[in-house]
Amino acid sequence: MTAQEEIGAVGASFAARKVPGNLTIAVDVGPVAKEYNTELTPQPIVVYGDGVGVYSKSVSDRLLNLAKDLSMDPQTAVWESYGSDASISQRYGQSALSGLICIATENTHGFEIIPREGLLTCARLLSSYIIEPV
Repeated sequence: MTAQEEIGAVGASFAARKVPGNLTIAVDVGPVAKEYNTELTPQPIVVYGDGVGVYSKSVSDRLLNLAKDLSMDPQTAVWESYGSDASISQRYGQSALSGLICIATENTHGFEIIPREGLLTCARLLSSYIIEPV
């Protein structure tokens, strides 16, 4: 959990610098939109890049392969107007490697709508990566 993501990823950048390790993986909402070719499903979205930078290909590929090994049907995306705790931390040089897993999310009238199972699939994928990062 981090603070001030919307104004420069202050909490994540601080954690990436202070907590041991060289990898930052963010879990965030992922926009469902025709231009991104994403759908509102419980399947995780593995992101390869965003408006801030490119995620570490080895991390994104591992997340994608793990999701498939878990019998998930993951989506992939590159976000245009987006920046996550992980990409911002990497851009600031606080993290050597980064990755992003998103829960498919539809925004409407001030509400974020997600499939209930989306939280569980992302949690399963993240825990699998923590257990088997390579």
